[in-house]
Amino acid sequence: SHGHLIYNWDLDCLALLFHAREYPRFDNETFPYYLGHCQEDSTLVSADPHMRNILWIEPMIHRESESQGDRLLNSQGGHELRPQTPTLVVLNTSEGSVALEKLVDVGVKELGTIYEGSFGEILGDILYYPSP
Repeated sequence: SHGHLIYNWDLDCLALLFHAREYPRFDNETFPYYLGHCQEDSTLVSADPHMRNILWIEPMIHRESESQGDRLLNSQGGHELRPQTPTLVVLNTSEGSVALEKLVDVGVKELGTIYEGSFGEILGDILYYPSP
């Protein structure tokens, strides 16, 4: 599993998008997708692929009240709510969800993978490994 470090200039926030359990072992019945060398020798059992995108958002400026202006004009000319406090969400990409419709590319719908660039400028990747 790994995460992607992202900065969103419009919202002035830092974010990490974690892709949990990204390379489960190939199985004809439970996970019939070949994902290349990263999947070789995997011991992961496939879990619900639509609940594995986890987004952590850290606003760079914490505001204490709406009177200080908690809305920003985004690059498309619309208003978005600026995150006020650190936030952690699991993005549901199951059939019929907004996340599936807006954030998942057609070619990876079965895998439920959200592209990290959808949330801002990609700064780097973070890899994490379980303790031996």
